[in-house]
Amino acid sequence: MKLPNGTQWTLNDARHILDLKRNLISTSKLDKEGYVMTFGDGGWKVTKGSIVFAKGNLVGSLYLLTNVFDYSLNLVSIGNDASLWHNRLGHMSEKGMKILHSNGSLPNLKEVDLGFCEDCVYGKQKRVNFLKVGKEKKSHKLDLIHTDVWGPAQVCSLGGSSYFVTFIDDCTRKTWVYCIKKKSDVFGTFKRWKALVENETNSKLKCLKSDNGGEFCNNEFDSFCSHNGIRRIKVVPRTP
Repeated sequence: MKLPNGTQWTLNDARHILDLKRNLISTSKLDKEGYVMTFGDGGWKVTKGSIVFAKGNLVGSLYLLTNVFDYSLNLVSIGNDASLWHNRLGHMSEKGMKILHSNGSLPNLKEVDLGFCEDCVYGKQKRVNFLKVGKEKKSHKLDLIHTDVWGPAQVCSLGGSSYFVTFIDDCTRKTWVYCIKKKSDVFGTFKRWKALVENETNSKLKCLKSDNGGEFCNNEFDSFCSHNGIRRIKVVPRTP
């Protein structure tokens, strides 16, 4: 855009919409490029350093430019490139797009040549599994217990509970679920569950596996496990 002082103001990464009746400038885009916008007294001004690039008045609900003589469009993408079809087709693979192109299903597309797509990298990546070494199932009851807490629930139970804590035996895969009102109830629930299962199985709890949540990692919990000879294994949250 040509300004009265002879300066040319270039707007990058513009979108060309043929049926749009007005040219709109995004203030957030200008802010990211280092421009400063000033609004007040029914007018606005765009500056960068000591240079005034644009100014105008408030007309209705829009701020209109008044100091632009002329503008020209130097580069326009008409929307028939491979990347656009890649987005339209839900980030289809390049191989699949070439099959559609060979069948004539992608009009006005000269060739399929996809570059780097950041959305595909983020959207199609997956968490790497842990090694299977040393993950054999325990051979005796209560040799290893997995525990975790879920919550809070959006709606409380009839008893007023918003959480539940689970205890899973690694050998039998038997699962105990206890509803609790708050996370601080985990320690008391654990002691009652421990007394119950040790009495039923005539076995002692040997190892407890949990994440590093505050309901499991506190002086009271650690002291109780140490006094009863229970080994602790702590893992990363949300990664059982």
